[in-house]
Amino acid sequence: MTISSQTSKVTASGNDVATTFSFSPIVIFESGNLVVVVKNAAGTETTISEGTGSTNYSVSVSSYPGTGSITYPASGGTPLATGATITIKRVLTLEQALDLENQGGYFAELQETAFDKAIAVDIQQQEELDRSLKGPVSFSGTFGELDTPVASKYVRRNAANDGYEHVAITTTDAAASDVAPVDVSLTAAAAGSSDDFSREDHTHLLPTVSVAKGGTGSTTASGARTALGAAALGANTFTGLQTLDSTGVAFTTTTITDTIDDDTMATATAGKLATSESIKAYVDTEVAAAGTGALEFVGTVAIPAQATISIASGGSPDITHAIADGYDYMFQLNAFCPANDGVILQMKISDDNGTSYEGDASDYGWGYVTHTSGFQDDDDTLIRVVSDLGNDTSNASLATIEMIDPGNTSEYRLLKWDGVAMTTDAVPDVEDFHGGGVVKNAAAAINGIQFYFSAGNFKAQGDMTVWRRKRS
Repeated sequence: MTISSQTSKVTASGNDVATTFSFSPIVIFESGNLVVVVKNAAGTETTISEGTGSTNYSVSVSSYPGTGSITYPASGGTPLATGATITIKRVLTLEQALDLENQGGYFAELQETAFDKAIAVDIQQQEELDRSLKGPVSFSGTFGELDTPVASKYVRRNAANDGYEHVAITTTDAAASDVAPVDVSLTAAAAGSSDDFSREDHTHLLPTVSVAKGGTGSTTASGARTALGAAALGANTFTGLQTLDSTGVAFTTTTITDTIDDDTMATATAGKLATSESIKAYVDTEVAAAGTGALEFVGTVAIPAQATISIASGGSPDITHAIADGYDYMFQLNAFCPANDGVILQMKISDDNGTSYEGDASDYGWGYVTHTSGFQDDDDTLIRVVSDLGNDTSNASLATIEMIDPGNTSEYRLLKWDGVAMTTDAVPDVEDFHGGGVVKNAAAAINGIQFYFSAGNFKAQGDMTVWRRKRS
């Protein structure tokens, strides 16, 4: 392979529709060679990571090394908005991984790949150099270095022209008076000159423009209020505020005597006007209190073709969420199907935020029944939810699992579940199932849940949705 293009990054614009973005002609050697940055319409940049979620991107390359495209969002989510941009940049690790041994085998392709990577690194660093401050080629003196940054000071070239220095920003007020109808003359500060506004020691001046000429008549807030005829601050009195009375027909006039900033509204009266901050805080508190016992949506994700599907705050979960103490959780696997025939849907828990999942001999107990049979194990390495699942094209099963207070560390954690399963029969047999289980390890809070089959992967169909309900 050769690298003939010096391009190391491409930028595309969002249009509320597109989700596929080409990074041609950039050649990469693996998907991890890309850094992807999204900039919203406000100019805020966010570096996103490769993955399968609604905030991730996925990479498509027919063969490596090669060029291709990314999909963002990887699944679900909202397409890149109009006014936003996405920048895809090749960034290689600065390493030399090729080890050629004396009298060992020689493969020209390996050496050429090493050369290609070295050139790619050169292009990568040149792109960063092109965005750096540089002195002109003709400059023959000492360009100098920036010293340690200092807050609230600006940088300027020093008098010796061999480096830079930090200088404090100073201000000096100046008086002004009205002249012609469209002009305002400024009286210079002591250090400056009235007709030389380019001097570095001349500060910004504050003019006073009369009310008659469209100004406030003062350089201070209190003076402006007086000049404009506004009441002085203090009582904050407003008269003539009209509101509908209890009949909804007639108006009543209320005198507002003050404003209040009270998040509980305990001091509220008819003559006081609440601040927007206190109103928001009061409403947030009331809404949170009213939410006790109600289901709260946590997240949903399409089930991909992979071995497990999980929810945790770490460990590359499909739904990223920190399972919290004081909540019951409900997990629903909808329209799911195994890739293998006749397998068992199983689950495990994690107490280390999804890094690993518990599987000791007596960690779990479980039991479930269908309309034809029943199964039970009081000491197991996992929890069986339902067995004999079919993988025909038309098969789709449903399981809804509730876990009671998984953050509780003082007692066993209990689960119950219900569902409908399509079995391995040639003509799918639909069975309802019901079960329950117990997690016997009460020493640590449960903060991750993983579902998987006794063999093989999930098919890429259906979805997992998670809700939670506050206990008190």
